[in-house]
Amino acid sequence: MVAQRCGGSFSLLLLLGGAALLAEAARVAFSDVTMSPPPSPSPAAETPFVPDVAFPPAAIRIHTEQANRYQRQILLAVILALVVVIVMMVSAIFAWAFWRKSQGALHSKDIKTSNATKRNMLLPVRCKLNSSKMSKKEVIAMMDYSFLELATGKFNEKNILGKGGFGCVYRAYLDRSHVAAVKKLNCCREEIEKEFENELDFLGKIQHPNVISVLGYCIHDDTRLLTYELMQNGSLETQLHGPSNGSALSWHTRLKIALDISDFGLAICGGNLDKCAMMPSGTVGYVAPEYLLDGQLTEKSDVYAFGVVLLELLLGRKPVEMIGETHCQSIVSWAMPQITDRAKLPSIIDPVVRNTMDLRHLYQVAAVAVLCVQPEPSYIPLIADVLHSLVPLVPVELGGTLRVLEHSYLAG
Repeated sequence: MVAQRCGGSFSLLLLLGGAALLAEAARVAFSDVTMSPPPSPSPAAETPFVPDVAFPPAAIRIHTEQANRYQRQILLAVILALVVVIVMMVSAIFAWAFWRKSQGALHSKDIKTSNATKRNMLLPVRCKLNSSKMSKKEVIAMMDYSFLELATGKFNEKNILGKGGFGCVYRAYLDRSHVAAVKKLNCCREEIEKEFENELDFLGKIQHPNVISVLGYCIHDDTRLLTYELMQNGSLETQLHGPSNGSALSWHTRLKIALDISDFGLAICGGNLDKCAMMPSGTVGYVAPEYLLDGQLTEKSDVYAFGVVLLELLLGRKPVEMIGETHCQSIVSWAMPQITDRAKLPSIIDPVVRNTMDLRHLYQVAAVAVLCVQPEPSYIPLIADVLHSLVPLVPVELGGTLRVLEHSYLAG
């Protein structure tokens, strides 16, 4: 680059120097013709006697015309030389500007390449899952095990975000500014392999603002790892059942969350996912009865799971809670005898939002939840109907159609 710049500058100096020499030569020649006296005779030569005879006017006129013609020729040559020099200078300036622009573009490209390289350091290899059971060709990043081990502090217990039926979820520091969640599935049981493939295949296809994205995966001996976006504000489970106990979730915020989840259900039902081909897996408390009995997964199974989440938002209870040391009870079996009784309903609502909503809206949301968790699939509504029932209850500023100022929260 320096050599090219120096070479261009040297060429420009040569051009300017040559033009200056040419102009000086023309100026000297022009001065010789117009200002220099005639040459003096040589003293060695004998000068014959010449009488003082005046030249005729015609001879003087011819001599003057020849001198003027020569001056015009010299002036024309100087003008042409100057034009050539100007053209060359303009061309050199344009060439220099083009060179600077190309260098800037190259530098910008280098920056983009550098940024891409930094991103690829987090996701080093791109290819699809090496499994004969994977029929789709979605491209998902493969991540190195040693990199994930380092990012999670060798899967330190201090970085555990949660625990599930098949493993733990860890906080992973991919670099100074990127934090992710890594789910580690241990053991080599067939059900875990199916869970891994299902989740990778399912979430790898979904692009939705309310669903976390899969950043990559890793296969290391008998260990399977999935890397997700980390929800900075925590999951809905953390917000409802964590230290804050749902205090940050107002009534309208909860309805907005329900609206988003139902919208996600519409995206699933309207997509090209083959639910019949998916292997059964799920979280206890959210799965529909027919799913537990025969492993049949349908659109109504999604609506049932949504109904469980809606009950969580209403009641502030977990999907499954322990009763004593050996027994547990689902939120559906606990709520159904009471939620259908309008007299009891206000008293079983989450205390955080109790008495903060229009009772007519509360009854409507409770009715939607009851319909969604019916044990008979044919009684469960379509997710589109659920969405249409919730939109009028959500304020306009949160994506619904409700004008909050027109209503009283405590109206009977």
